[in-house]
Order: sequence, then structure tokens, then C-alpha cells
Amino acid sequence: METSSEPVTWADLPDETVEHIYETLSPGDCIRLGRVDRRCQVIFKSSKVRYRWMLKAHNLVDVNPDQPPIEKLQELEARQKAWSTLTPRRTDYDFIVDGHTSIYELQEGIFLHTEGNIDWLSQLQGVKPHLLRLVPLPWVDNSLMKNVPRNTRDVGFDVADLTFDPTQDLIVISEKLKYNANERHRQPLLRYHLLTISSLEPHPLATRVPLFSNEDSPNIRNVYQLLQISGDILAVSATPAPPLAHEEILPPGMEAPSRLHMVKVWNWRTGDVLSRLVTDSSIAAFTQELSMSDSSLPPAMILLDDRRFLLVVDEGHCVHLDIYGFGKPRNDGTLPQAELLVRFSMQGYRVNTRSSLNLQSILARPDPPFPSTTMHTPLGKLKPFTEDPETGLLVLSLQFTFQADHFPMSEETVVFFLKEELLQLVNKYEAAFEEREPSKEGGVQKGDRVVEWAQWKHLTRVMEEPESGSRWVCFVHGYRYVTRVEIPSTDDDDDDEDDIDLPRPSHLQIFDFSPISIRKFEFKYRHLLGPSRDDNFVILGDYTIHYYSRNHPSRVYLEESRHCHFETNLPYLVITRTVESYEISGLMIDEARIIMSHTNDDPTARQSTFSVLTM
Repeated sequence: METSSEPVTWADLPDETVEHIYETLSPGDCIRLGRVDRRCQVIFKSSKVRYRWMLKAHNLVDVNPDQPPIEKLQELEARQKAWSTLTPRRTDYDFIVDGHTSIYELQEGIFLHTEGNIDWLSQLQGVKPHLLRLVPLPWVDNSLMKNVPRNTRDVGFDVADLTFDPTQDLIVISEKLKYNANERHRQPLLRYHLLTISSLEPHPLATRVPLFSNEDSPNIRNVYQLLQISGDILAVSATPAPPLAHEEILPPGMEAPSRLHMVKVWNWRTGDVLSRLVTDSSIAAFTQELSMSDSSLPPAMILLDDRRFLLVVDEGHCVHLDIYGFGKPRNDGTLPQAELLVRFSMQGYRVNTRSSLNLQSILARPDPPFPSTTMHTPLGKLKPFTEDPETGLLVLSLQFTFQADHFPMSEETVVFFLKEELLQLVNKYEAAFEEREPSKEGGVQKGDRVVEWAQWKHLTRVMEEPESGSRWVCFVHGYRYVTRVEIPSTDDDDDDEDDIDLPRPSHLQIFDFSPISIRKFEFKYRHLLGPSRDDNFVILGDYTIHYYSRNHPSRVYLEESRHCHFETNLPYLVITRTVESYEISGLMIDEARIIMSHTNDDPTARQSTFSVLTM
């Protein structure tokens, strides 16, 4: 058999092979390959290759292989253009919620909330709602509108908190259990119901229901908790609320409620406990080792992936980001205990002994994006693509209090960092600790696992002028953080005391930390950029873009101090829509829309009004 001795050239490769080469390259290398010759350019511009390139560039994952690439590419390009200019493709959808939305979630284009006029004092006293309602929000094709039940439904018990995953037709509802005074102690405090969204019946894939927490004090009035789902994982963070002023003196013989913080992680399908962490046995012990004082402030939690979670704690007047692994299964029948992997410490916020600065609350967002699987549920196909669950923006909202001229004051600091960069650093330190453990006498100690602020602050950015007023908790999604810019009022407006509780006219604003968005801006407007941050401001008709580069650090001065508490320089863009104004009391965001609340601050209001901008 004769074989050709002619060498194979680039021109001899079939188009399918060139397409496969594109799949193996980084987004930047794809662009460079597209400039090699006309053939490479044509292949790069094909819908199949360009769609895959855009997914990779924007850290997205395809979840609907049945849909033609040309349709998904058109949707992706249209959506990215809408976000980059803050120009919604649809603005005509509003909905009304009866009562106060004290408990709510926004996932996959569905707004889930409780209904009922329960005022804030009743909520603090432990009164909980029991009515649920789903509001399917419009995608461009309105596919979800037909399949999601929209009637208000009574779950038959008090709802303490909830979360849900439409990709698995799953809703998890936390029920606060009630006990009589003569019932014995060491009873579970919370019960978690695993139900379907479509019917509110027990989920068919959950084999052990319901799940129970293991707090053991029935005297606890209320619990701060957070529920998060990622695939088969259900993680719960719970801290008993402090007593109200009139409850501080307990009757004789009544046990004081525990303030121990607990994290518990299940496989919700099997009911197996994968990990457990209680602050007195883990965090407090770690605190003593570092000679720090313990704090009763409830930590904040983010489920990072299927083996780790992040716990944000305040200890020794310093904020720490503790990364925990689920821990290894035990042979003695006891529950697996979470293991500290790495601690990232921020700069201490008290600069001297005279400081009155205290951290009042910690909020961490967002919920983890759902694992990238093909999304077919009883609700239908949810979308063509989704975020890569290993990437995106993580946000900490730190509420500080202090005394100024004997008057109590408060101010907020918002810290941003990228999940993928944090996980890369965690993986690096995990590997280093594993190498050092056999060689170091006694192994790697907990004190060795601390990463000081100077070693990781370059991965963060602090908001210098946070939005004033209340903000709904779904304020970050993917790489975007939504906020508003209040339009300055006139002197006549200031004199109108009757309107003091009404939402003020504001412009919408997006903080975009997407690496591809930043690179595109730098390339497109590099001839306009200057050395100062004021130079990096572009006016583009209906919107403006302000670029904050590595050379333009943000500095935060707390407690009216001359000392800079935090200095950070993670790059980001600020996009402001200036042509429209909205009366906004709260904002939420997901991958395809912005939801605005227009409700005033009147506690007697019987309804809440929302508008949806679909991107």
C-alpha cells in the first residue's frame, strides 16, 4: 500500500479540526488565531465557534444542547449588549405583593416570597408567615410564565426561612418548631421540609424527610439563619437571636438561650450529614490560639462548592474569611466535623485604644450558582446558558457603628472580591499545607493557616460611597452588583416633609467586575484613558462608564478618621443609566433582569409594588 510522503499543511486540516483547536484556546488566543488567515476568520465568526468563545470569555456554561447555536448566540449577544449599556429590552412588566415580603428569594427568573401583614416587631418576637407565592418573571420568550403556579398557597406551618432551586424543582422551607413549657429540653429547634416547587408536596428524590437541626434550647425565640443549595448539597447557617430588651431578665429556673453558631451540611437526597461546625468547638478554640476575643456577632456563610464553605467572622476587632472543608467521614458514628483550611484576615478596624468602632452586622452574598447541568425540570427548560459556578463576584457588607461627639453613628463598607481568584489562592495554600504537614513536627497548626491582609488585599475592592438606605439582599449576580444614584433634590423638595418616606428619584447603576468587560473597555477606549480616575470617564449618550483601574485605589476612612482602614484596587467598571430616573426603594438583580421595589417606608403599607427590567 502506497502512502503519500507529502507533509500535512495547515490548509489540509478539515474545518472540524480547526473548530476543535478553537475549543482548546483561551479567549485571547482565539482572537489571535482568527487573524491568521481568511479561513480562520470565517470559522471564528461561525455561530458555533463564536458562541463557544463568548461562553468562555464571559465565564458561562451551555446548559441547553438541543437549542441551535445560532439562537443561543443571538440571545447571548443581545443580553450582553443590554447589560453593557444598561438598556433593557423589556420594561413593561410589573407585579404587586400583598403585605410585607419578609422572606424572599430570587432564582432562575422566579421570585418566591411570603405573604402576610406581619410587622417588624412581630417578626422580632418570632411571628412567622405561612403563605407562599411564586412570581415567574419574564424571559424574552416568556417560557416560564406558562409553567410556574402563581396562586398564593398555604404551606400549613410557620415559615422561618426558605431557599429554592428551580433546576431541581426543589424548595427547602425551614419551620420553627414550637414546644410547651413542660416539654423536655434538647429538642430540635428547626425542621427543614424538602418540597417540589410545582406542587408543594414532598420531593420524590428526598429519601429522608424532613431534616432536623440539632440546636437544643426551646427557650430560643428566633434564629438568624441562611439556607443555600448547590446540587445535592444543602447548607444551613443558624445563630439564635439575642433576647429583646424585656426578655433579658429570665424567670427563675428558665435556662438562658444558647448563642452558639452552627453550620450543618446535608446531602438533601439521602439525608446524610456531610459536615457540622459549632463555634464553641471550632472558631472559639481557634480564637484562643491566636489570643483574640470571641464575638457573638452572627457569622455570614457562602457555600463555595461541593466540599467547602466560607464563614465570615468578627474576632479581635478584625474581619476574617474562614474557608472550611466538609471534613472526612468518621467510623465511630459521630458527625463529620468541618475542618479549617485557610483563614484570610482583613486589616483590623480599630486603629487605636480610643476607638469606639464596632462591627454591628455582616452580610455575605450571593447564593452559589447552580452546578452546570442540562436544565430540564417539570417547569420546563429554564435557559440556554448559565454562569460557571466556580467564578463570579462575592460581596461582603460590613455595617459599623461608632460614637461621634457622643452621638451614635453608623456606616457601611462593602468589600468585593472574585470567587475564582479566592479559590485559586485557597487551592495554593491547601497544597502548600499538605506538603508541609509530614515534614513539620506536630503537623500544620491552625495559626499557620492565616493569610494576612497584605498578602491578598490586591484581590479586593472596597466601595467608597455605598448606597444610602435599605437594599434588598439579592443585589449581586455573576460579576454584577446593582445599586442606584439618587438624583439631588431641589430646595423645594427638601421642604416637603410629607414626602420624607417616599422613594427618591434615582438613576440605575451597575458595578461590573467581569474581566472580559474590563479588557474590552480598555481596548475600545484606551485613547481616552488618562492617569487620574477623573480622566477615565466616558459619556456615551444615554449612559456613562467610569473605569477604576489598578492605578486608582479605593480608600476607606472609618469613624471619621484620618487613618486609612482599607486600601484596595481590584479593577471594575461603573455603568450609570442617565436618561431615565426611577423611584426606587430597593433593587434586586439576576442574570437577565433588574427588579425594582417602589414601596415607601410606611410600616402600615398593605402592598409592595415591583417593576422588572428585562435585559
